[in-house]
Amino acid sequence: MYVVPELTMNNRAILEGATSLTPPSIAFSIERGADGARVLNWYHRQFTEAAHERYCADDAQNKRLHGNLADFFAGTWANVYVWTNDAKISFEVPYSNAKGERIEEDRYVTSQSLRFGEDDYNIRALNNLPYHRMHAGNVDLLKKECLANVHFCVAKLHPLPVESLLDDFTAAKAAFPGEPLIKCILEALLLSRKSLQTDPFQFVPQLLGRLEDNEV
Repeated sequence: MYVVPELTMNNRAILEGATSLTPPSIAFSIERGADGARVLNWYHRQFTEAAHERYCADDAQNKRLHGNLADFFAGTWANVYVWTNDAKISFEVPYSNAKGERIEEDRYVTSQSLRFGEDDYNIRALNNLPYHRMHAGNVDLLKKECLANVHFCVAKLHPLPVESLLDDFTAAKAAFPGEPLIKCILEALLLSRKSLQTDPFQFVPQLLGRLEDNEV
């Protein structure tokens, strides 16, 4: 359950003062590993099932929740900081309040770089961003940020097997069957699988060679 990210991404929750809420009681939560990170989850399965039944039964609500979580992993609401003369200046992210006024707030959301260091990749973002964009039904952002984004695809191929990227494309093709670009890239990736297993940097030359005459 992504409690804190959902609150920080949710304009309605912020406007209603939900940012003062705390995550679920420690007595009912447990830490577990997820993509190399430690996250909180419900201790009992019954809590998870009850939460899904209450908050995730509506398709429109589900898409909104997935969209908020995708924004988190995309770093949409992360503040931008600039250092000037040894002072850190924060450019807070604007949004509209209940009165329609455009204001700025610090949501204390961390940025989500695809890579933290030379060989330290943000696996949670690499896995969760395409997943939530797809389930939010936002195919344009899915392509822009993930599947048609060279930096994203190459970054994902470094810490994860090529099958992980193929799974993203396969799921997206099933969710958006009318998207020829996703279909064409998937076919090119399948033909390039062996090369990409040994060298992620082959992504660009492999796709250029296989999609050169494609008008999509």
